[in-house]
Amino acid sequence: MKKLFAFLLALVMTCSAFAVAFAADVSGYDAHATINLEPFKSDFYAGAFDDMSYTAQIQSSKSIKIDLGGANEYLEIRPRIDMITRSGIENFNPYLSISTNSKYARGIYIKIGENRYLATIQDESIQIGSGLFAILEEIATTSLPVQIAVTGRTRIVYTLTEADLSLIINFADALRTSGLADQLPDDEVIIITKYN
Repeated sequence: MKKLFAFLLALVMTCSAFAVAFAADVSGYDAHATINLEPFKSDFYAGAFDDMSYTAQIQSSKSIKIDLGGANEYLEIRPRIDMITRSGIENFNPYLSISTNSKYARGIYIKIGENRYLATIQDESIQIGSGLFAILEEIATTSLPVQIAVTGRTRIVYTLTEADLSLIINFADALRTSGLADQLPDDEVIIITKYN
């Protein structure tokens, strides 16, 4: 009986440690943060806080993966937030991290029903401003199909799955609940069509 109890206790402790490893460790920012960090402390996010530089980065533990066809080309989109402090001012910058091996992926087209948008990739990411956040909210609330293609490869179209939509809904909700959505700068998302 003691061996069984010891085994179960060890199992619970291991599972607890495993869960903590995947939850974003941003609690070091709590004392001075200008946003509510609670939405980013779930197992949906992974990340780390550096106490000495007073910086942190959190990112979704899930991503949207798109097969771009020939030569095993792919595109992976993962929500991320960089937290940087300079001169005592905390800056919280949300992005969509872009991992790809495609030479064509300089931007992504997003199609929601008949609405089409273009967001530019810079330094392997797309910064989320008020325009892109509005698109994320449109994705999170629409019942219409949502599709993505990369520049230069627009014939390869990926339709977001339920899991992909869930990721965007979760991230948009976290940005809104944290108060970060109210602090976003303007961005340069191009509206191609607006028919819905």
